[in-house]
Amino acid sequence: MKYWREGSHSGLVRSPGKTVCQKWHRGFKSLPLRIMYWIIFILGMLTSSIFLYFFAGKYEGDKIERSIRPKIGMYRIHIHHWIWSSVVFIFCIIFEFYHLFILGILIGFILQGLMYRDRFIIFYKDEDFKKIYSKYKLDK
Repeated sequence: MKYWREGSHSGLVRSPGKTVCQKWHRGFKSLPLRIMYWIIFILGMLTSSIFLYFFAGKYEGDKIERSIRPKIGMYRIHIHHWIWSSVVFIFCIIFEFYHLFILGILIGFILQGLMYRDRFIIFYKDEDFKKIYSKYKLDK
């Protein structure tokens, strides 16, 4: 059986003696506390859903002026909101920022962005934009 004790700033040190949960387990001691954490996380996801309902496009290519699409030569790079949300989420995990409401918002952004049919259209020629996105508008 592994025993953990408080160690240096970098984390926990394995040693026999007093047991302490690893960092990512701290705070999850009682069932009501766990339920509260899940409610905070789900509220973050609901907040992102409400925000995206009003500000994101209703179909692929809608409200494209709000998209991050830098032009490089004759090409556009479409940085979808699921891509930048994934990058921010990874940085939150790397730097141990575990605010459940913020993480819920980011997961909501990622899941909603992956539901679009154009989710993997990232690089395209600038003049092909109307040809690519006209087929999505006709389906709605």
